[in-house]
Amino acid sequence: MKRLIFRENKKTKIYAAAAVCITTFILTMVPACADIPMKQQESSVTDYKLVPPTEGKIYKDGFFTGYSDATDGGYAMALLQVKQDTIVDAVLKEFDELSLEKDFNSYGYAPAAYAGRAMEQEYIKTGVAEVDFVTGATISSSRYNQAVSRALSRARKLKEKSRYLEGVYQGRSKSDRHGYAVAIIELKSDKIVNVRLKEIDPNGKQKDSDSYPYGSLKDVYDDLSRKIVQANTYNIDNFTGATRSTEKIKDAIKNALAKAEIEPYLSDLIDGTYSAPSDADDRGYATATVMIENGQIVDVVIKEYDKNSSEKDSSTHLYEPVLYANSELPLMFIEAQSDEIDVVSGATISSRKYQQAVKRALISASVSSLHSPGARDLSITRGPMESRFR
Repeated sequence: MKRLIFRENKKTKIYAAAAVCITTFILTMVPACADIPMKQQESSVTDYKLVPPTEGKIYKDGFFTGYSDATDGGYAMALLQVKQDTIVDAVLKEFDELSLEKDFNSYGYAPAAYAGRAMEQEYIKTGVAEVDFVTGATISSSRYNQAVSRALSRARKLKEKSRYLEGVYQGRSKSDRHGYAVAIIELKSDKIVNVRLKEIDPNGKQKDSDSYPYGSLKDVYDDLSRKIVQANTYNIDNFTGATRSTEKIKDAIKNALAKAEIEPYLSDLIDGTYSAPSDADDRGYATATVMIENGQIVDVVIKEYDKNSSEKDSSTHLYEPVLYANSELPLMFIEAQSDEIDVVSGATISSRKYQQAVKRALISASVSSLHSPGARDLSITRGPMESRFR
């Protein structure tokens, strides 16, 4: 019987080694691969391709405000919500030369009243800052386009190295019992190159220089304007004998500069005028009209009504604590920058109603309320500016 002899040579060694490697690889990898469903692998690749970017390439997501140039007739403001390089919402407003929001619910000129609502939809539809003007509302339309353009400039990821957007900006101060100040500044290359100032009395009228008790009001404004331009800031020394006016003017300049900042701090409160009522009881109810500028409470007007909705005349009220509350509470809300203030002793019910009305007005002024039902009607109709201290 012959023995089969396996003769090993160089070639057979190579074949054998290759066979061992392949066998080892298959035995090692196949069980592991068997545990991975092929459909799941395909799905994960597909899902990765479909995940949208969290932000656009040009603009940051969020809310951004922009303001048009201010003229003797006022200015416009645009609040945009930007998402993935798209304007998804827009709110447009106009303010007059006294920095009071124009009430288009009762505005006498229909094209101007129509322009804001119509152009809001156009900006959302087109996604651009330059949309067609509304016939008969050329000035308003031009202001809105400029305000939207500046809001988008603030939203850009790649921005200019300047601190301010060039232009003409209007700001107002907080009110006190003597009124408030309005400032219009012109900015070029981050420099304040021109300043115009005025003060408004508690009745909503511009103060007359001739009736100023401490000399010429024009001299005060000229001196302060010169100092502000030279220093390129609102932080200047007070004018001797006009400390109160100087402080209000500095506050107005500060707010005007804030409207021009390329990297602004966005408050939760939207500029404008907001009104709200308190709950009613058998004695009636209260209302509060709150004015917001640069995220601050700058003025508050409060009123009380009887159970028949007839306004109570606080000037003829015989109860001293209520008279005091009607006079002092607006200033207390402004000072606290909140509805959370101490109630007036002896006028607790009235104080609580005013607090509730102010709180509701502030809620309606919030950016977070923008998409709530009726959000477009939050700027409630108001009449001419009234004295809080009559």
